[in-house]
Amino acid sequence: MIDSNQIRKLLAKYENEAGPSFDIESIPGEIPTYSVVVDGREELPIYISSTDEEILCICHIFDEAELEQQSITEMHEAMLSMNVPMPLSSFCKIGTKYAVFGALSAKSNIDELAHELSTLSDNSMDAIEAFSDYLK
Repeated sequence: MIDSNQIRKLLAKYENEAGPSFDIESIPGEIPTYSVVVDGREELPIYISSTDEEILCICHIFDEAELEQQSITEMHEAMLSMNVPMPLSSFCKIGTKYAVFGALSAKSNIDELAHELSTLSDNSMDAIEAFSDYLK
């Protein structure tokens, strides 16, 4: 089981020939949260927080101010259609930010967390590309 205190230490030391590397920073606040950059994708940090039951990973992909207003309904329909086939991730909106997120059990091991982060990063890149026609 990985708790919030172990996430930073484990990801900072994580090495896997087949997998990505991670840069991790703590974000000050009431709830332990970390910003993780996967393989140099600084423009798409993934925010991680955890509870006793789950580890939540969120990547903001764009702000609603960046969208063509007349296309929002069409984009929402496209997002709903993509939720099922997108592996390990789903779309959400937090305030004005659209995001891709994934969650895994707090009982997951470091390899499972690394896989989630890598997949979420890839899915976020794919989502930005897929929805680029809706952006200003």
